[in-house]
Amino acid sequence: MEDFSLSEMIEWAINRNPFVLTEKGIVDGLGMLDIVPESPEGIMSLKPLSFWELICMDLREEIDNYISSNNDLR
Repeated sequence: MEDFSLSEMIEWAINRNPFVLTEKGIVDGLGMLDIVPESPEGIMSLKPLSFWELICMDLREEIDNYISSNNDLR
């Protein structure tokens, strides 16, 4: 999140695939961070998992801030 803000990344994703992706769908998907390490295609290369937990904490904070600043997603 050092190069792009969460809102910039969401906007890029929607512009890249506007027929499938929605702002709410992306934010909802990001809210399911807890299941990523458990899935076979999850981010298992970020070992130790404590590193992944730190990433999740930072991303959750960004998501919460994004949702609180966008009335449509509350």
